[in-house]
Order: sequence, then C-alpha cells, then structure tokens
Amino acid sequence: MPRDHRKKGDILPKAVPPGPDNPLGEYALYLSKSGYLIHGTNKPASIGLTATNGCLRLYPENVKLLFDDTPVKTPVLIVNQPYLLGQRNGVLYLESHTPPEGSSALESVKLHKKLNAIEKRAQRTLDWKKIKEVQAEARGIPVPIFELSQGSQKEVAKPVEVEHPERLYGKPEIPALNLLAWYVLGCRCA
Repeated sequence: MPRDHRKKGDILPKAVPPGPDNPLGEYALYLSKSGYLIHGTNKPASIGLTATNGCLRLYPENVKLLFDDTPVKTPVLIVNQPYLLGQRNGVLYLESHTPPEGSSALESVKLHKKLNAIEKRAQRTLDWKKIKEVQAEARGIPVPIFELSQGSQKEVAKPVEVEHPERLYGKPEIPALNLLAWYVLGCRCA
C-alpha cells in the first residue's frame, strides 16, 4: 500500500497514532489473512466505495458494535458477490455492485442463467430492461425486477423512509468560535 501511494506522489507516514486522523478509526478486527481488517475509518464518506486495499470499512458506530459483540477467533467468510437476488412479498429484487475487474462477463452470464431459471419456474416475465439498467448503474440498491402488467393491482413495496441522525459520527466537531483568537479557514480538497 505505501508503495502504491508513493507512485502517486503521496508519501504515507510510517505510523499513524490513535486519534481522529487514523485511517482505521477507533476499532479494528484483524483477520487471519494478514493485512486484511474489518475497521472503522476517519473518512466515512468512503464507506461503500471500492476505495480500499482489501479491508472492510464500517461506520464508527457500527464497527464499535461489531468489535464489542465479536469474540476473538470468530470465523469470517468474505463473499464478493456483484449481483444479489432476493424476494419479498412475492416481488423479486436485484441488487448490483460493480464486479471485480475481469469477471464482469462471467458474473453477468451466471446472473442471466439464474434469472432465466427463476422466470421459467415462476412462469412470470421479468423486466429485462430494468435488469439491464440495474446492472449498468451498479448502485448497490435492491430494485424490483418483476414486469408488472398494466392494470395489475399488485404494487411494488414502497421504499422505507430512513431517518438521518442529527449528529454524524466520524466527522470532527467544529469548536465554538472564540472572538479573542485568530482563525485560518482551510480546505482539504482532493
């Protein structure tokens, strides 16, 4: 990892002490494969993106729960599945993530075989246009893929409204303004 950063002109320090600047956050669970961890992060906006060297990053509040509830030597199975299928209330959903480099065509063929089998078994037509869109967008959000006929009384499940917390974790607190002090406003731009 340091070598890759050096190639880009970004020299990493040899060690980062615990604290708000540590890229691992406050908690880390080490896996048996050296160099791979489940950990927090000091950049919560990066969670869910393919911006890692193999580790699994979690929001600070979630990694704390996992850390507190997971005994040492708990078996961990990491699954890299670009396409997930699920069914709820008779509606079939597809969730798509960007496949690992070089596996896109193979994963897509596997998905289409599975969907063809489901379509045949259920004797219902899937929305193939929607399937293609979900695969292309790869947003990681489950999307219904049953093709509903016009006039159908069956509706797709309504999206669930998610409450956003008043306070975001992993974001430094801005200190109260002191009129007797000097301030320099800066921007950490990428």
